[in-house]
Amino acid sequence: LKDKKLPFDSVISCNIGNPHALQQKSLSFIRDVLSLVLNPSLADRATFPDDVTARAKKYLSSIPDIGAYSESQGILAVREEVSQFLDKRDGIPGDPTNIFLTNGASEGVRLCMQTVLRTPDSGFRDGVLTPIPQYPLYSALTTLLQGNLIPYYLDESRGWECTVDSLAAALVDSEKNNITARALVIINPGNPTGQILNKKSIQDIISWCIKENILLMADEVYQENIWKRNAEFISFRKVAYEMDAFNGPNA
Repeated sequence: LKDKKLPFDSVISCNIGNPHALQQKSLSFIRDVLSLVLNPSLADRATFPDDVTARAKKYLSSIPDIGAYSESQGILAVREEVSQFLDKRDGIPGDPTNIFLTNGASEGVRLCMQTVLRTPDSGFRDGVLTPIPQYPLYSALTTLLQGNLIPYYLDESRGWECTVDSLAAALVDSEKNNITARALVIINPGNPTGQILNKKSIQDIISWCIKENILLMADEVYQENIWKRNAEFISFRKVAYEMDAFNGPNA
């Protein structure tokens, strides 16, 4: 290969998990708030924007001390902000008592999958319906938790769309292998495909999960990264509430 001419002159390193290594600037608001929360005396020795100071004071007033354990669900003041975000996004109020904060999205996914998947020594062969292509977190965690990956394939000819037909086919295959599908992972917007599910597709998927009694895990971490022209992000939460999907025997 040393003597072979390649069709490029340089290589640009791209690391989706380490953007600061690629000189991406840090979000100063977050760092400043954390700095003040960790060391409140900085307010007397340095100048911070008013919104930073106000947010830090709000958090400090809601906890005994930064060194103390918080509630297992996370600091209430932060959960209330998440609730307000959900209300603003979906037009449906959130409930802080039903919100759990985790150390990043991956930790949240792990907690959910750890709750859902039963270990083989308990006599079960549980699996998780996972899109292909997918972000490898799901296949890795399924293996780590001794579960079974149940792949369903996104339709490239239809813009990497997720269809109920594909889900149903994957479910049939898993049943043939005596695997119990415990959860369905939907990544919307897609990672790495970038597709956006429309409202009808979301409704169909929710209805299918209710029918099959399968937990729906909606990974919507990239909801503000919309690259498709004229596409609109709609949350599964919003559609599920509109369908009254949280009530009933399989809710």
